[in-house]
Amino acid sequence: MRNEMIVLVDYKTSDGRFEGLAMDMGNDLPLIGHQISVLEKMASEEREFYRAYVLSLHDKQPSDFYVPDNMFGKQACGLDGSAQLPMGKRWFTLVMRVEPGLFGEEE
Repeated sequence: MRNEMIVLVDYKTSDGRFEGLAMDMGNDLPLIGHQISVLEKMASEEREFYRAYVLSLHDKQPSDFYVPDNMFGKQACGLDGSAQLPMGKRWFTLVMRVEPGLFGEEE
């Protein structure tokens, strides 16, 4: 399997709820970082950027598998750390966790 990645983006709503997106942004980390920074800047008063996870997908359980500490991790991942995705059962390793402001302001 080629090195596939998934990006999970979490938002906090103005009423305190959390919403999230799961996206395929390719495998180019600098480009993924740029795309996440754009998503962060697009946040509004109703929905602010909370956190993003860049995860590498694996078709066999790695010894260092990662379960995200968000709703996706709680709802989609089983006891063995895997999630059933459209392409089949997959495990994750953490490539990068992005907090608000990590990429800073660009002039």
